Amino acid sequence: MVNSIIGPGIVVLPLTFQRVGWGWTLMLLIGYCVVSTLCVLFLADAMTKIPGNDNHRGRVEFLQLAETFLGTQTYRVVIGLFFASLMATSVSAIVQASQVIDHASLSVGSACALQMTPKLEFVCVGETDSPFSDSVFGDSWVLSLGLVVLFVAACPLSFLSLSDNLRVQLVSFLALSFVCLVWCGYFVTLGLKNK
Repeated sequence: MVNSIIGPGIVVLPLTFQRVGWGWTLMLLIGYCVVSTLCVLFLADAMTKIPGNDNHRGRVEFLQLAETFLGTQTYRVVIGLFFASLMATSVSAIVQASQVIDHASLSVGSACALQMTPKLEFVCVGETDSPFSDSVFGDSWVLSLGLVVLFVAACPLSFLSLSDNLRVQLVSFLALSFVCLVWCGYFVTLGLKNK
């Protein structure tokens, strides 16, 4: 749930704290956490209303709830919105994760990719023009080695259910917690002023 609350937006949190300030950013994050928790509690309560699931004995999915309690038209709208939300979050996370792998590969040598535009060719980059750019390949459209590595690592997990992926989710949560603690340590030691 923590990964879903912060999501791919975690990479801009330091900038948000710096530009908007501690008060507003923390207040909005806490508010979002409260709203997310209430939504989870409402969903858990709705799951108990499914016949035969009064004590959460069965496995009830979100779309099963929508199908049970909403009309056909509303159910179709919920499916469409749910799918769009999952796709937007997934695409953003995949792009960010592959870019992290590409940036990390620069620190040990070079980042390589199949460049699609402006010319179809295999390219390797030893350094980036700007350390703050999103992609080490600039504005070119590429199929990067980082994306291929991410694909190879994630594909086996796509054959498992969420409950079978519980260990991976736990490791992901622990990694996110570690990164947040490291960032907070940097903020405390370096200060929060924009210099």
